[in-house]
Formats: sequence, C-alpha cells, structure tokens
Amino acid sequence: MVKQLESALEELNTLFSQHPHEVRFPAKGTPLNRACDIIGQAMAHPFTPPTEATESLDDICRASGVRYRNVVLDHNWWQKDRGPLLGFLKETQDPIALVYDKKKQYF
Repeated sequence: MVKQLESALEELNTLFSQHPHEVRFPAKGTPLNRACDIIGQAMAHPFTPPTEATESLDDICRASGVRYRNVVLDHNWWQKDRGPLLGFLKETQDPIALVYDKKKQYF
C-alpha cells in the first residue's frame, strides 16, 4: 500500500510540476495530514499539524484555523472548479486531496 501511495504521489508530482504553483508532496505524516498539506498548499494556507497525537480532521482544522463541512457533489462535480477538496476513497476510506488545475480537471 505504501509503494502504491508513493507511486501515486510521484505521478501527481509530475502533474503539479506543470502547474504554475510549485506544490511539494510531504514525505512524512499520516495520509490525512499529507492530504491536508497538499490542500493547504493549493489554498496558499498551510495546515498546522495538531500538537496532540490524535489524527482527527477536527484537530487538524482547528490547529490550522480552517473550517470544513461535508458536501454532496452532483454528478458533474469535476467539470467546474469547486476549490481544493478532501475526499475519501469509497472502499478503504483513505483520504485523498483533489486539486483543480489549469487544464480544467481535478487530479
């Protein structure tokens, strides 16, 4: 699973290198912290890891001064920039960062 995640991050890094903003993929941290870090870079608002050892989206957002909410996306959600999004894979519930690029697509 770790090698798959690293491979996916390398592919995303290739895409981001074509992006006007340089985005660095964090090498350390939990998957949730890493996804939040990518979203924070896209928002130009860095996320701050919580001081406690817990991995909770509430804790990460509180430490970073960011609010969040659950949303239901319509069937064509990816066709318009809705800002950086935090998603979770259906089968594994692994967190993923979804960022819209200049090519008008999420990756």
